[in-house]
Amino acid sequence: MNTRLYDYGVHKPIENERTCDTHYNDLDFAGIAREIFDFHDQVMNLYENLIGKAEIPEAEALLENLKSLEEHEAMRMASQIGRMEDL
Repeated sequence: MNTRLYDYGVHKPIENERTCDTHYNDLDFAGIAREIFDFHDQVMNLYENLIGKAEIPEAEALLENLKSLEEHEAMRMASQIGRMEDL
């Protein structure tokens, strides 16, 4: 029992201000975009880590679906950010 808890507990917590320690109102557009994509990368790394530790196929499938949703959301935001930069 302790081993299982330890395996899931060793992942670093997701930090929402890892790339910089300023508030969003002090950031420019590129800085906010960088923060958002860094957060999404951390979440995808967490899902990837948990996929490798899934013990039943259903849990692995669920985590793969969540990771896929996160990847598609990041791609959608990248597209929208590209359109914003065109303005």
